[in-house]
Amino acid sequence: MKLDEIKSLLSEHTPGSLATLDENNTPDVRGFEFQCIEDDKVYFFTNTNKKVYKQIKANPNVSFFCMINGSQFRFYGKAVFVQDTATVKRLHAGASDGVKKFYPTSESNGFTVFCIEHGQVAFVQGFGPFKTITF
Repeated sequence: MKLDEIKSLLSEHTPGSLATLDENNTPDVRGFEFQCIEDDKVYFFTNTNKKVYKQIKANPNVSFFCMINGSQFRFYGKAVFVQDTATVKRLHAGASDGVKKFYPTSESNGFTVFCIEHGQVAFVQGFGPFKTITF
């Protein structure tokens, strides 16, 4: 199974929890929204004024957990901030209405995009054993 198959199981804009490490290497978890999977990358949005942004800059190791339709997904890897303006604009265009309300444009309110581009996802449908995919 490949990451594209996970894409077919996981809806865009699915809410979940993102874990980072704070300045004391203590886990910090907060509600977060998965955006999409494209080109073997898992995308998320935040802004440059948030603590999560500073934590990722200091230590890019992240984990994202979500559940949908009785399936659990655990993504692990290093976060990379997207620098390509065209990609940021394109992803912003596909954002949920709630995101666009706070970030009317891809240049507003410190909007930034990050992805996990080399990582793993462990997932399970129902109560079976977890399967792991490296991407």
